[in-house]
Amino acid sequence: MERGVAGEDYMLAGEPATLSELLGQVAEVAGTKPPVPLPASVVRITERVLRPVAGALRLSGTYHPESLRAALASYTGTRAKAERELGWTCRPLSEGLTQTVVALRAR
Repeated sequence: MERGVAGEDYMLAGEPATLSELLGQVAEVAGTKPPVPLPASVVRITERVLRPVAGALRLSGTYHPESLRAALASYTGTRAKAERELGWTCRPLSEGLTQTVVALRAR
């Protein structure tokens, strides 16, 4: 807040990771099996098939067409501007995931 420029945008992102990589790391930290990644074409077909079903039945968030569509999204950006202009740094993804898993287990 002290170094930012009014009207500017800063991406406070950590290291890049796909959803599959993220879930694999969570499983590793949690000591569980990682999910089986599906080819994007299978996810797209499943999303199309489930779209009309979701209108008639209540589906779990995991299988809701919008969740499947979002699972294929990629968000690209760089934290370089925030590092350069704000002096911002981030912790490693594995560290943050470990702290999150520990906190969730303590609930």
